[in-house]
Amino acid sequence: MRNKLVSLYLLPILLYSLPSLKDTIIPDTWYYLGPFPVAPREGITGITEEEIKYFCDTTKIYRSIFPDSGIIRWQKVEKDSLNWVKVDYEDILWDTLIDFYGFALIQSLTYFYTEVFIPEECRALVMAERASFFLNGISYPGDPYGHNFVRIPVVLKKGKNSILLKVSGFPPHRFQFALLPAKEPVLIIKDDITAPTLVPGENRVLIGFPILNTEERSLWVRLRVAGKGVEEKEISLFLYPQMVKKVPIEFKADVSPAESLFPVYWHLTGEGFSSLDSLTLLVKKAEDVQKITFISRIDSSVQYFALRFPKNYQKDREYSLIVSLHGAGVEAVNQAESYLPKDWAFIACPTNRRPFGFDWQDWGRIDALEVIEYLKRKYPIDTNRIYLTGHSMGGHGVWHIGLLYPSLFAAIAPGAGWPSHQLYVPWTFQRSEVFASSQVLAIRNRVLKIDQTLPFLENALNLPIFIFHGSRDDNVPPLFARMFASYLADLGYRYFYKEVPQKRHWYYLDEGTVCVDDPEIMEFFQKEKRDPFPKRIIFQTSDLDIASQAYWLKITELEKDQEVGRIEGEVRGETIEIKSKNVRGLKLELPKDFTSSGFLTLLINGKRQRIKSKPSLILYRRGEQFYLADTFKPELRGPMRKAYFSPFLLVYGTKSDSLSVITYQQAKREAFLWWRIGNGRCDLLPDTLVGEEEMKRYNLIIFGGPSANYLSERLAGGLPIKEDKGELLFFNKRLSGELAYRYIYPNPRGKEKFVLIAGGTNQKVLKLSTFFSTLYSSAGLPDFIIFSPEVEKKGWGGIRACGFFNRNWGLTPGDYFLQE
Repeated sequence: MRNKLVSLYLLPILLYSLPSLKDTIIPDTWYYLGPFPVAPREGITGITEEEIKYFCDTTKIYRSIFPDSGIIRWQKVEKDSLNWVKVDYEDILWDTLIDFYGFALIQSLTYFYTEVFIPEECRALVMAERASFFLNGISYPGDPYGHNFVRIPVVLKKGKNSILLKVSGFPPHRFQFALLPAKEPVLIIKDDITAPTLVPGENRVLIGFPILNTEERSLWVRLRVAGKGVEEKEISLFLYPQMVKKVPIEFKADVSPAESLFPVYWHLTGEGFSSLDSLTLLVKKAEDVQKITFISRIDSSVQYFALRFPKNYQKDREYSLIVSLHGAGVEAVNQAESYLPKDWAFIACPTNRRPFGFDWQDWGRIDALEVIEYLKRKYPIDTNRIYLTGHSMGGHGVWHIGLLYPSLFAAIAPGAGWPSHQLYVPWTFQRSEVFASSQVLAIRNRVLKIDQTLPFLENALNLPIFIFHGSRDDNVPPLFARMFASYLADLGYRYFYKEVPQKRHWYYLDEGTVCVDDPEIMEFFQKEKRDPFPKRIIFQTSDLDIASQAYWLKITELEKDQEVGRIEGEVRGETIEIKSKNVRGLKLELPKDFTSSGFLTLLINGKRQRIKSKPSLILYRRGEQFYLADTFKPELRGPMRKAYFSPFLLVYGTKSDSLSVITYQQAKREAFLWWRIGNGRCDLLPDTLVGEEEMKRYNLIIFGGPSANYLSERLAGGLPIKEDKGELLFFNKRLSGELAYRYIYPNPRGKEKFVLIAGGTNQKVLKLSTFFSTLYSSAGLPDFIIFSPEVEKKGWGGIRACGFFNRNWGLTPGDYFLQE
């Protein structure tokens, strides 16, 4: 069977092609069950979804807190003339609930069920706008944001096909759903091409093409670009069954000054198919907003940012840089259009990887930092005059990034920003908050700490802040702006607070200027210049892989990871005094001429020592004293999300027929999520094809433990969780019962890279092993979790073990929870 499965996914000539669905099918009639409360960042209804994937029992009673009597049943609903299905729940007093508990309570989910009958097995594409779905029991991501470009390839079986949708958010709930013909074996999703704008003259053009394999077989395809003024380029790529891969292609384009539109033609070919099409790139003037594409270091995907050049731009002078972060659902190019050109500054707007993206945390934060580094390399930027601003979700991003990287910016200006998910849309009604033990929640909170903003406000000691907010904002309450201002006032820090009377969330000033381009903010920025070597520093962080340094002082190691470490440094002549908490290692980066004598005095936590001054000083703590060291080696550290912060591969298991179907679906779903949420690119491999080269180059996201995945089996001797006769061995602990697990660990065969493994003690819980997703902001997942099917009803209350590995990748009491 092993050889058969390898052939299945590697030798497309061995498989026939299914026919396409002949005509579009839009179901008229649906049955809905809901609404059920689903707390923010959790999404649990308490319903056993396995029971409703294939059939809806209209006689069965379900419980929900929303309707009178708390009882609901499946009810019938029809699509409207525009093919939307909508349920208003007019008998539920939403406003009353909001008055008592706030709008966090009414975040809810409704299930919708229907069936379609197909005369023969065939391929199709699913459009699921504002919904995720199950088809014949298999889970697919859909497009909850309703961007209308996501198409999911599926196979419809002959006869009855069961469709279950999950539609969530704030009521009313509505969605569109259609089964579309898959007319071509492979297609390019035109609405999701990531492409730059051009300028007259020679251009280096970098485009990301999302290529979708609609077939149940693997295919080799070739993509060639051509056209007038286009340097012909061709790439070849391998596509796994029913997978999307967004691939880069780069070429030269010679654009005439007379052109405003520049067509690029492509030819997509493969076994038995050939298609021609084109896209039109916009040619912009120097004073227009440009779209610039680049390759991300995370996954070699094509990302873009919007850039407005300075007015009357000259290459031989330095300019300031204003980085502006957009709000939820806003395109970066539209954010840039909100600004008038400045004669003193570039204005750059990163994407957060998508308009909703990651709340400027995790991959959104990395995207913003990549754009800043790109601009510093490419253009004449005065690095002491970089400013960060943003609005709404972007305002949160300003607090998050600005406070963790205070030495990068001369000043920041957050607008209508919120401090954290827990405060913005409170987590009060999470099942996890109700059922999980205090130990489990404490572990989750340690992971979430770095995503908070208020605990790191002291980092702004040398960072001037302009806070702006509309006083009648009904989206992000101005109380958050007032909260930040109050804490800054308590600290005695420099800030300016502007609350604009009678203005709502996104507002215009009296003269028609957009809020983010407020002249007062621009004047504030122009007055501020970064001091690269301030005499006094306060810096706090809880995750050194995310933020570790402010100005000349760097934390190289924490005593306890994922807990806040604090350093306070002050220069007085040739003496540097440092106070630290939860810090084990330090690095000082000093000017070459820091002292005239060649020596300096270090006073660390009251311990004095006289040492030779050097531009780089590394110190480690032993006992109560810090001692000089020659070097430090960065260590691999969790939590789980770190596996996706650098190049990774998705590895599915092929060890048995039934389990390989599960692990391939899990890997495929992860790839679709990474594309849909993160505009990302990733590759899949079967376990049998992962060799030493892959282990050296990539973090490996492995689906299936040793019973399902040959790679997990190969690595099992060096891993902490083992499967043994339906039980788990976790170090020296034996855990019985139906248990799923997921954990991050250094690859035993490639010590500089991670493995992130999901598995379970049987087929049922193997399906459950990806229940906790890492691919969204503030997931809170630590280094490892072991959990039972109770998580479907109790969230983190169903966790049997979770926590952090120590720096030797063992266990330390107090850093983990274990229910034996």
